[in-house]
Amino acid sequence: MSSVICEIVEDNNIDILIISEPEEDPMNLLLGLNKKTTRFNYNADACKYINIYSIFNNPQFTRVKEFKRTTGWLFKTPLTEFVLIGTHYYDKYHNDAKEQFTKINRLIKEIEEIERLVNTDKIILSGDLNLNPYDEPAYMSNGLNALSCSMVVQRNKTREGRRTFYNPSWNLLGDNTDSPGTYHLSSITKPHWSVLDQVLIRPNAIELFEKRSLRIINKTSKRSLIRKSGIIDDSYSDHLPITFKLQL
Repeated sequence: MSSVICEIVEDNNIDILIISEPEEDPMNLLLGLNKKTTRFNYNADACKYINIYSIFNNPQFTRVKEFKRTTGWLFKTPLTEFVLIGTHYYDKYHNDAKEQFTKINRLIKEIEEIERLVNTDKIILSGDLNLNPYDEPAYMSNGLNALSCSMVVQRNKTREGRRTFYNPSWNLLGDNTDSPGTYHLSSITKPHWSVLDQVLIRPNAIELFEKRSLRIINKTSKRSLIRKSGIIDDSYSDHLPITFKLQL
Protein backbone atom coordinates (compact mmCIF):
# COMPACT_ATOMS: atom_id res chain seq x y z
CA MET A 1 0.00 0.00 0.00
CA SER A 2 2.82 2.44 0.81
CA SER A 3 4.12 2.24 -2.77
CA VAL A 4 0.70 3.31 -4.10
CA ILE A 5 0.55 6.23 -1.68
CA CYS A 6 4.04 7.31 -2.74
CA GLU A 7 2.98 7.21 -6.40
CA ILE A 8 -0.05 9.40 -5.63
CA VAL A 9 2.10 11.88 -3.71
CA GLU A 10 4.70 12.07 -6.48
CA ASP A 11 2.19 12.25 -9.34
CA ASN A 12 0.22 15.07 -7.70
CA ASN A 13 3.09 17.00 -6.06
CA ILE A 14 1.44 16.68 -2.63
CA ASP A 15 2.83 18.74 0.26
CA ILE A 16 0.51 17.57 3.06
CA LEU A 17 -0.73 14.00 3.26
CA ILE A 18 -3.54 12.88 5.58
CA ILE A 19 -3.98 9.13 6.03
CA SER A 20 -7.23 7.93 7.57
CA GLU A 21 -7.11 4.68 9.56
CA PRO A 22 -3.46 3.88 8.81
CA GLU A 23 -2.61 0.19 8.80
CA GLU A 24 1.17 0.13 8.75
CA ASP A 25 4.18 1.46 10.60
CA PRO A 26 4.28 5.19 9.74
CA MET A 27 8.06 5.04 9.44
CA ASN A 28 7.79 2.61 6.51
CA LEU A 29 5.70 5.10 4.58
CA LEU A 30 8.03 7.94 5.54
CA LEU A 31 10.98 6.02 4.10
CA GLY A 32 9.03 5.49 0.88
CA LEU A 33 8.05 9.15 0.62
CA ASN A 34 11.69 10.18 1.05
CA LYS A 35 13.19 7.52 -1.21
CA LYS A 36 13.99 9.98 -4.00
CA THR A 37 14.39 13.16 -2.00
CA THR A 38 14.31 13.93 1.70
CA ARG A 39 11.47 16.41 2.06
CA PHE A 40 8.69 14.78 4.12
CA ASN A 41 8.29 14.78 7.89
CA TYR A 42 6.04 12.51 9.88
CA ASN A 43 4.06 14.99 11.95
CA ALA A 44 3.57 12.41 14.68
CA ASP A 45 0.56 12.35 16.98
CA ALA A 46 -1.25 9.90 19.21
CA CYS A 47 -4.50 9.81 17.24
CA LYS A 48 -4.48 6.24 15.93
CA TYR A 49 -7.08 6.98 13.23
CA ILE A 50 -5.10 9.78 11.55
CA ASN A 51 -1.49 10.07 10.37
CA ILE A 52 -0.19 13.29 8.84
CA TYR A 53 2.94 13.73 6.74
CA SER A 54 4.10 17.04 5.29
CA ILE A 55 7.06 18.90 3.86
CA PHE A 56 6.59 21.37 6.72
CA ASN A 57 7.69 21.12 10.31
CA ASN A 58 7.34 22.97 13.61
CA PRO A 59 6.92 25.97 13.94
CA GLN A 60 5.43 26.32 10.45
CA PHE A 61 3.17 23.30 10.96
CA THR A 62 2.28 22.69 14.62
CA ARG A 63 -0.12 20.30 16.29
CA VAL A 64 -2.90 22.12 18.15
CA LYS A 65 -5.03 19.38 19.68
CA GLU A 66 -5.79 15.71 19.18
CA PHE A 67 -8.84 13.62 19.97
CA LYS A 68 -9.63 9.95 19.47
CA ARG A 69 -10.46 10.34 15.77
CA THR A 70 -9.52 13.94 15.00
CA THR A 71 -6.35 16.05 15.01
CA GLY A 72 -5.88 19.77 14.34
CA TRP A 73 -2.70 21.39 12.96
CA LEU A 74 -1.86 25.08 12.69
CA PHE A 75 -0.13 26.19 9.49
CA LYS A 76 1.45 29.59 10.02
CA THR A 77 3.70 31.84 7.95
CA PRO A 78 4.20 35.62 7.90
CA LEU A 79 1.65 35.78 5.06
CA THR A 80 -1.07 33.33 6.05
CA GLU A 81 -2.49 31.23 8.86
CA PHE A 82 -5.08 28.47 8.94
CA VAL A 83 -5.91 25.28 10.80
CA LEU A 84 -6.04 21.93 9.01
CA ILE A 85 -8.13 19.32 10.80
CA GLY A 86 -7.90 15.67 9.80
CA THR A 87 -10.59 13.22 10.87
CA HIS A 88 -11.83 9.68 10.36
CA TYR A 89 -15.30 9.64 11.79
CA TYR A 90 -17.69 6.90 12.80
CA ASP A 91 -18.99 4.42 10.22
CA LYS A 92 -22.45 5.46 9.03
CA TYR A 93 -23.37 1.86 8.28
CA HIS A 94 -23.06 0.84 11.93
CA ASN A 95 -24.74 3.89 13.47
CA ASP A 96 -28.38 4.86 13.05
CA ALA A 97 -29.40 8.47 12.29
CA LYS A 98 -29.67 9.44 15.96
CA GLU A 99 -26.25 8.01 16.82
CA GLN A 100 -24.72 9.69 13.79
CA PHE A 101 -26.05 13.09 14.86
CA THR A 102 -24.73 12.54 18.39
CA LYS A 103 -21.27 11.67 17.14
CA ILE A 104 -21.16 14.43 14.55
CA ASN A 105 -22.01 16.94 17.28
CA ARG A 106 -19.04 15.55 19.21
CA LEU A 107 -16.89 16.32 16.16
CA ILE A 108 -18.34 19.85 16.02
CA LYS A 109 -17.34 20.43 19.65
CA GLU A 110 -13.83 19.21 18.87
CA ILE A 111 -13.60 21.60 15.92
CA GLU A 112 -14.86 24.49 18.04
CA GLU A 113 -12.32 23.69 20.77
CA ILE A 114 -9.50 23.79 18.23
CA GLU A 115 -10.84 27.12 16.93
CA ARG A 116 -10.78 28.55 20.45
CA LEU A 117 -7.27 27.32 21.15
CA VAL A 118 -5.75 29.06 18.13
CA ASN A 119 -8.25 31.94 17.98
CA THR A 120 -8.79 31.67 14.23
CA ASP A 121 -11.82 31.05 12.08
CA LYS A 122 -9.80 29.86 9.09
CA ILE A 123 -10.51 26.15 9.41
CA ILE A 124 -10.19 23.44 6.77
CA LEU A 125 -11.53 20.00 7.69
CA SER A 126 -10.65 16.98 5.58
CA GLY A 127 -10.94 13.24 5.97
CA ASP A 128 -13.29 10.27 5.94
CA LEU A 129 -16.51 11.68 7.41
CA ASN A 130 -18.45 8.46 6.73
CA LEU A 131 -21.21 10.74 5.43
CA ASN A 132 -22.36 11.85 2.03
CA PRO A 133 -22.66 15.62 1.49
CA TYR A 134 -26.45 15.19 1.29
CA ASP A 135 -26.77 13.23 4.55
CA GLU A 136 -28.60 15.18 7.25
CA PRO A 137 -25.72 15.18 9.80
CA ALA A 138 -23.56 16.80 7.09
CA TYR A 139 -25.75 19.62 5.76
CA MET A 140 -28.34 20.40 8.43
CA SER A 141 -27.82 23.34 10.78
CA ASN A 142 -27.81 21.04 13.82
CA GLY A 143 -25.10 18.97 12.15
CA LEU A 144 -21.94 20.08 10.38
CA ASN A 145 -23.91 22.85 8.63
CA ALA A 146 -21.96 22.23 5.41
CA LEU A 147 -23.51 23.85 2.33
CA SER A 148 -22.78 23.46 -1.37
CA CYS A 149 -22.52 27.14 -2.42
CA SER A 150 -19.50 29.22 -1.40
CA MET A 151 -21.31 32.52 -2.03
CA VAL A 152 -24.12 31.54 0.33
CA VAL A 153 -21.62 30.49 3.01
CA GLN A 154 -19.60 33.71 2.69
CA ARG A 155 -22.80 35.75 2.93
CA ASN A 156 -24.27 33.67 5.77
CA LYS A 157 -21.40 32.70 8.05
CA THR A 158 -23.84 31.31 10.59
CA ARG A 159 -27.15 29.47 10.28
CA GLU A 160 -29.45 28.92 13.25
CA GLY A 161 -26.70 30.36 15.45
CA ARG A 162 -24.05 27.86 14.30
CA ARG A 163 -21.09 28.46 12.02
CA THR A 164 -21.39 27.21 8.47
CA PHE A 165 -18.96 25.29 6.28
CA TYR A 166 -18.58 25.43 2.52
CA ASN A 167 -18.59 21.87 1.20
CA PRO A 168 -17.16 21.69 -2.35
CA SER A 169 -17.43 17.91 -2.13
CA TRP A 170 -20.99 18.24 -3.51
CA ASN A 171 -19.24 18.80 -6.86
CA LEU A 172 -17.81 15.27 -6.75
CA LEU A 173 -21.25 13.67 -7.04
CA GLY A 174 -22.37 12.46 -10.47
CA ASP A 175 -20.71 11.75 -13.80
CA ASN A 176 -18.61 14.86 -14.37
CA THR A 177 -15.73 13.69 -12.17
CA ASP A 178 -12.82 11.25 -12.35
CA SER A 179 -14.91 8.76 -10.37
CA PRO A 180 -18.59 8.65 -9.28
CA GLY A 181 -17.49 8.51 -5.63
CA THR A 182 -14.76 7.66 -3.14
CA TYR A 183 -16.40 4.53 -1.74
CA HIS A 184 -18.43 1.73 -3.33
CA LEU A 185 -20.87 -0.61 -1.63
CA SER A 186 -23.09 -3.08 -3.46
CA SER A 187 -26.46 -2.67 -1.79
CA ILE A 188 -30.11 -2.64 -2.80
CA THR A 189 -31.14 -0.17 -0.10
CA LYS A 190 -28.11 2.20 -0.15
CA PRO A 191 -26.37 4.10 -2.97
CA HIS A 192 -23.64 2.04 -4.63
CA TRP A 193 -21.27 5.02 -4.77
CA SER A 194 -20.75 7.50 -1.96
CA VAL A 195 -18.54 10.54 -1.42
CA LEU A 196 -17.49 9.85 2.16
CA ASP A 197 -14.08 11.53 1.86
CA GLN A 198 -14.51 15.28 1.82
CA VAL A 199 -13.09 18.72 2.48
CA LEU A 200 -15.12 21.33 4.41
CA ILE A 201 -14.07 24.98 4.65
CA ARG A 202 -15.06 27.76 7.04
CA PRO A 203 -16.20 30.99 5.30
CA ASN A 204 -13.02 32.96 6.01
CA ALA A 205 -10.81 30.17 4.64
CA ILE A 206 -12.61 29.92 1.27
CA GLU A 207 -10.19 32.47 -0.18
CA LEU A 208 -7.37 29.94 0.30
CA PHE A 209 -9.12 27.15 -1.60
CA GLU A 210 -8.69 26.58 -5.33
CA LYS A 211 -12.22 25.50 -6.21
CA ARG A 212 -11.43 23.60 -9.39
CA SER A 213 -8.61 21.67 -7.75
CA LEU A 214 -10.74 19.20 -5.78
CA ARG A 215 -10.80 15.78 -7.41
CA ILE A 216 -10.93 12.06 -6.77
CA ILE A 217 -7.80 10.09 -7.65
CA ASN A 218 -8.60 6.81 -9.41
CA LYS A 219 -5.20 5.98 -10.91
CA THR A 220 -1.50 6.62 -10.58
CA SER A 221 1.17 6.80 -13.26
CA LYS A 222 1.72 3.06 -12.77
CA ARG A 223 -1.66 1.51 -12.00
CA SER A 224 -5.43 1.91 -11.85
CA LEU A 225 -7.20 2.02 -8.50
CA ILE A 226 -10.40 0.87 -10.24
CA ARG A 227 -11.04 -2.69 -11.40
CA LYS A 228 -12.23 -3.44 -14.94
CA SER A 229 -15.68 -4.00 -13.44
CA GLY A 230 -15.74 -0.31 -12.52
CA ILE A 231 -15.48 -0.71 -8.74
CA ILE A 232 -12.62 0.16 -6.39
CA ASP A 233 -9.67 -2.23 -6.31
CA ASP A 234 -9.71 -2.91 -2.58
CA SER A 235 -6.38 -4.71 -2.69
CA TYR A 236 -5.03 -1.17 -2.20
CA SER A 237 -7.82 0.43 -0.18
CA ASP A 238 -11.62 0.38 -0.01
CA HIS A 239 -11.62 4.19 -0.50
CA LEU A 240 -10.31 6.42 -3.26
CA PRO A 241 -8.25 9.44 -2.16
CA ILE A 242 -9.08 13.08 -2.81
CA THR A 243 -6.70 15.95 -3.48
CA PHE A 244 -7.11 19.72 -3.43
CA LYS A 245 -4.94 22.83 -3.58
CA LEU A 246 -4.62 25.85 -1.33
CA GLN A 247 -3.26 29.25 -2.27
CA LEU A 248 -0.63 29.97 0.38
